[in-house]
Amino acid sequence: LFPLVACLPTAAGGRTARHAAFASYRGEAVSDASMEVVRGAVPDWLRGAYLRNGPGLFEAGERRLRHWFDGYALLTRVQLSGGETPPRLTTRFVETDALTAARAGSL
Repeated sequence: LFPLVACLPTAAGGRTARHAAFASYRGEAVSDASMEVVRGAVPDWLRGAYLRNGPGLFEAGERRLRHWFDGYALLTRVQLSGGETPPRLTTRFVETDALTAARAGSL
């Protein structure tokens, strides 16, 4: 089998995209923020919501988490309403007991 890590592009600072995937989301929760389409256009027929549930925080106090299943969950939604309206972004961490304990430094 061809190793996946060997195919990953290099991100800024010489780190691979694999390392970038383990970077914590440092922003505040976003609620229905307008997004800018940087290149191209959103097709008129593309309507609906793209939802992603995945890791968003890889630290628990002084401890660094090193597996995707260990990261604290971040919900992301991009609402698409066709080409005339810009996409809208919403993000939220899943407020679990474990996340609360980690933020308090007791995990």
